[in-house]
Amino acid sequence: VDHRSDLFSLGILLYEMLTGRKPFQGEHQAAMTYSIVNEKPTPLKTYLPKAPSELVQILGRLLAKEPEDRIGSAKQVVALIKEVKESSDIFMEQTPREKTDRKDTQQDSGSDSTTFTVTVPNLGFGKKNVDKFGLLISATALIVLVLLTGWWFNGGNEVENNTEAPTDEGNSEVANHSIAVLPFEVTGSGADEWKDGMVTTLSLNLDGVAGLRAIPDRTILAKWKQKGQAIDIETQEALDIAREVGANYAILGSAVQLGNDLRFGVNVREVASGERLGQVEVRGAPDSVTMLTNNLTKEILGVLLERSEEAIPSVNLESITTESLPALKAFLAGERHFRSGEYEEAIADYESAIERDTSFALAYMRTSLSRGWLGSGNVDQPMKHAYQLSNQLPSRERQLVQARYMWIVKNNHMIAADSLRQMTKDYPDDPLVWYQFGEVLTHGPIAPGWHRAEEAFERAIELDPGQASHHHHYVEFAFALHNDSTLAAKRIKAHPGEDKYKEVYRLSLDLVFGNETQKENALSKLKYIDLPDYNNFVLIFNHPYQWELKERVLRVLQNREDIEDNAFDFQLAINSFQRGHLLQTIKELKQLNNGISNILAGTNSLGLPIPDSMASKYLEPKNLPDEPSFNQLESSIMYSIDQAKMENLDELFDKLQIMSDTTDIQNSSSDIGAVLKELQGYRAWKSGNMDKALRLWKDKEQWGIPGAIWRGDLYRELGKYEQAEDWYLTYWTNPISHERLGMLYEDMNKPEKAAEAYRRFIVAWKDADPELQDMVMEARQRLQKLSVSEKGATEEVIEVE
Repeated sequence: VDHRSDLFSLGILLYEMLTGRKPFQGEHQAAMTYSIVNEKPTPLKTYLPKAPSELVQILGRLLAKEPEDRIGSAKQVVALIKEVKESSDIFMEQTPREKTDRKDTQQDSGSDSTTFTVTVPNLGFGKKNVDKFGLLISATALIVLVLLTGWWFNGGNEVENNTEAPTDEGNSEVANHSIAVLPFEVTGSGADEWKDGMVTTLSLNLDGVAGLRAIPDRTILAKWKQKGQAIDIETQEALDIAREVGANYAILGSAVQLGNDLRFGVNVREVASGERLGQVEVRGAPDSVTMLTNNLTKEILGVLLERSEEAIPSVNLESITTESLPALKAFLAGERHFRSGEYEEAIADYESAIERDTSFALAYMRTSLSRGWLGSGNVDQPMKHAYQLSNQLPSRERQLVQARYMWIVKNNHMIAADSLRQMTKDYPDDPLVWYQFGEVLTHGPIAPGWHRAEEAFERAIELDPGQASHHHHYVEFAFALHNDSTLAAKRIKAHPGEDKYKEVYRLSLDLVFGNETQKENALSKLKYIDLPDYNNFVLIFNHPYQWELKERVLRVLQNREDIEDNAFDFQLAINSFQRGHLLQTIKELKQLNNGISNILAGTNSLGLPIPDSMASKYLEPKNLPDEPSFNQLESSIMYSIDQAKMENLDELFDKLQIMSDTTDIQNSSSDIGAVLKELQGYRAWKSGNMDKALRLWKDKEQWGIPGAIWRGDLYRELGKYEQAEDWYLTYWTNPISHERLGMLYEDMNKPEKAAEAYRRFIVAWKDADPELQDMVMEARQRLQKLSVSEKGATEEVIEVE
């Protein structure tokens, strides 16, 4: 062990100082050792969204698995920490963790992220705020000083020794090995629920224990169904399934219930050879299934570890699922309904599980997921509960909960996406990981948006084609991204079940691709057809070729009795902008008293003309009220930057900074601090300071409609075409993105893609306001000049118009 082991320990200490949590988790020593050797800590920004990127990098290097990847010396740590202190604008919000009513849930009193106010001697500066990062930096300097002292007394020589990370020799037989729990054979009244239920409970219980990695239950059940295994199968067929999912060991079990006697029997087999390593059995009353499963897990570990029971790590099913048998049964029923897309029934089951055990973390998580697909009910509250209880979950499930919490509750899509992107590498065989990654990319402003989300859903479907939720957006993208009737029909056919989603998708085929008679019939049916979630339904009509149809659809939905009055007024206003009716957009937003200044400033920043009278009234700094609103301030700043009106700009930024410091609002649409950074980056870019703009925008979510296109323009200007493409694609629903993509693809010498981008823009704005027709004409001329365009392509555009 040399100085780099000390640096690794320092990284652990710093991580815990910052987050109040240990970077590596484990119920016992074996699991903890496995976590240190094989798992990556939850990203720092999951807990501290505003942590400086430089600090994140320092911590990542200190905790690197390979010694040679760590920071070279303690001196270098000191230097890097000082750079962070000097260059970072550090601030940390207070987010105290709520308590739970579960006695065995651990609460970490040091986990609160707090800004401290410290009074210093009065030297004319008054009071200063010293935040947690500031205290950390001082503490770090002290710690590193101790390390340097040791280095000094050692003569300055860094000892060369064994630098490998610690290993658990006692568990070497199963370290880095995976295990698959196959559906159980069941016999007797009441035992059916354990056929799939034991796959879930045992997989959760075994995952991460003694170096084992359990293949996700969703992967096993999907493969089982894919093979058509509705009934019990022979041992070799079960082993073939375990082999296909990459397992080293397989659990083949049975459940027999006779009256008040429940017996679980298990064969533990090596997959490659088929050798039976051991056979175990537990039995007891049906209402003691939790204890039975705990004992069964320990017996299985005993077979694998070849140890006596006393040496087996203690396991506790209650800590990761529930101690209530009725709650577990309700949860498993919810899993079956959720899988088939029966979300109302799933919610009833999950809520029933929660009623029986208010500390059931996974039931809260699934409730949030199910409510999301119905477009009704509060999805935030169950996620808050799931997050509060997430420390009791295995590492994988805990990370999924934390990522969804950052997205749904904290509205930080970037952190959620980064966490899930890493999880797709750590758990590439888990369809739920890919599915949640796709969801964040679908609903969050993360480059490249829907195109990458579609890839994630495709992977989830490959792993588990029988899960209905994996298919919903995948079908919708066939319409919204590709406008392809054949592809849409193919994906609808592959959608599992005959639920109401599938009925709505078939109706959409007639709406989008049918003749006028079919469209009218479909619109009539739309007046009464059961819509699971009308917001997701509207996503279908987001291809530029369909924006005209989208208005007709929205007006039909607006008149439905089961939908709130004016529910689509804002979407109709945005649709007017999508079709190039800027004046109509402003008129509709004025009626709503919502977002006029934003749309004016945003469109102006993209090079679109806006009426001088409206610019003066809504955007000129001199016409702002004495106490301007957040929207008025941000819009006036944006306009002033575009008009190079610098005389009032600093004052406007100061007002926005004060608002950021004093507001309690923290959501994606009004996170003033994020908007402040966005506008500072915009100012830097427009002033020619591209490096500063990149630094301010790096690893940040774009804000609002113009933000993605600003980034695309900046990267295109720098010649970073792939990054520019990603950002333009992020706002597929903005017509200017398609115009910009056409220009970009010309720069990239991709004439066919450029031609298609121009076509999308021209069709979308075929009836645009006269003031915008110059842009349409330029796009048409560019299209005509593309030498490789298919013969008749221009005529095709004219015909469509």
